[in-house]
Amino acid sequence: MGAQDERETWVELPFWRLIKYYACFLGVGFFLGIFFVLSGLHLLVAAFYMHHWWTIPSTLSVIAVIAYLARPKKKKRTVGGEHH
Repeated sequence: MGAQDERETWVELPFWRLIKYYACFLGVGFFLGIFFVLSGLHLLVAAFYMHHWWTIPSTLSVIAVIAYLARPKKKKRTVGGEHH
């Protein structure tokens, strides 16, 4: 009983959820962010000097897709009648 109560409290408390997302963001987002920002800057600089302008929208689209995938996902609540 106690373990189940703790788990429910963990899920329902926005404070702990925020900390969990923040930790995930710091841990994963920090390294991935640096990697993608550096590669993105490299592509932008290369596009600027080499006039390969198609690399800019492709880089931005890749960054947008990563940001979309990395966003905090809302938990699906199976409240009666809400979940179809």
